[in-house]
Amino acid sequence: MNLVIDIGNTHVKIALFRDKELFLLHTASVLDQALIHEWTSQYKTDAAIISTVRRKDSFTWLTSGNFPVLFAGADLKLPIKLLYKTPETLGSDRLAAAIAAADMFPGQNCLAIVAGSCITTEMVTANNEYAGGTISPGMHMRMRAMNHFTGQLPLLENIAEQTPLLGNTTESSMMSGVINGITAEIQGFIDALEKEIGFFNVIFSGGDGKIFAKKLKSRIFAVDNLVLHGLNLMLKHNV
Repeated sequence: MNLVIDIGNTHVKIALFRDKELFLLHTASVLDQALIHEWTSQYKTDAAIISTVRRKDSFTWLTSGNFPVLFAGADLKLPIKLLYKTPETLGSDRLAAAIAAADMFPGQNCLAIVAGSCITTEMVTANNEYAGGTISPGMHMRMRAMNHFTGQLPLLENIAEQTPLLGNTTESSMMSGVINGITAEIQGFIDALEKEIGFFNVIFSGGDGKIFAKKLKSRIFAVDNLVLHGLNLMLKHNV
């Protein structure tokens, strides 16, 4: 079994993989150390990998175990070639999404889109090269920004997936601006990139991925937990 831990800005995901199969998954707002100890005691754990926005030295309780623990990043051996000019700044979650996409479509151009706190895109070429991508504010970040930087716009927490183009209340106008704006942004990026490099597969994932995947005109492969799968592949490539 491989233990995969993905600690982001909003959620913490803990997973156990049997080879490439996602065997157990736990999602929460905080890291559950007791659950990790329970899983690693109950199931033989061969190795672990951590992708985190936190300090690495806060995981000494895990790295002192009886199996190797790696921290995800561009300094590991990778199954794809990086063309990124600053690999030391490349987020391990972005890297993992690219690795998972390349594994899904070997020998083909593919674009991985993950909609979470930020919306990220990662392009992997048919030559198994990570060419780069984009980062933009996610849905909830845009909602919070409108509330924070204005005097009267409310903070919208509950997102309505069915959003008209023209809002007839302040709330529905904000919702339309964010949801339809992101949809147009992603579709426009896909169209522009296709004119530049030709056909590519599009993979959509992330907590908000399903909201936008069904709104896009392009051929979309919606995949749950793309980053976790990429982290597991990263671990398998090193241990």
